[in-house]
Amino acid sequence: MIEAAYAAGGTLPHTRTTLKFPSDLFKTSDLRDTLLIPGGRFLLTFEDKWVCIWDLHSLVKDGVSSPTLLVRQHLDNPIDFVVAIDMFNEAKIRLLLKVVVPDTTILDDQVHGMLDAYQVLEATYLENGGFSIRTMGQISINAFLSMDFNVMLDDNVLFRFGDLTMIWDFQNNLVSGWRMRGIPSIRDVR
Repeated sequence: MIEAAYAAGGTLPHTRTTLKFPSDLFKTSDLRDTLLIPGGRFLLTFEDKWVCIWDLHSLVKDGVSSPTLLVRQHLDNPIDFVVAIDMFNEAKIRLLLKVVVPDTTILDDQVHGMLDAYQVLEATYLENGGFSIRTMGQISINAFLSMDFNVMLDDNVLFRFGDLTMIWDFQNNLVSGWRMRGIPSIRDVR
């Protein structure tokens, strides 16, 4: 179907729906990011320190859908943006978030640059139709360059910052890295 539409210069069939979120729970002005979970039924919304999962399989009235809030989870650090999403299995979704950490003093005079902080969340689909969300780990990296590549692989996140490559095992709180000139300081692995 995709190939035929592309070859004919056409578009794929699509549906457009207006979503009306409950105003007492959610303000669109606070929205940082949204992600549609593969399959299309569930929507993730991200506010400053909140992540929500909404069920879009709701009753549509007059062309407007009112999503049902399944879970709203408070986070310790504000979300900067969503870096990656990975379907871990049919019931688990893992999210790599870039988060904002409070300014801290770096004591090592050899370390310069900016502090990047990342957090992995896992959303698990429950038998009752809901979700649970938990933090799998967080890491702060004093990076000299901005991240230009990342991949989530099972319990690991692969980062590349210029010529620096790092693998973070967030389940076991382990980090490995390599580059031609050594690696930057790593701290705050939880």
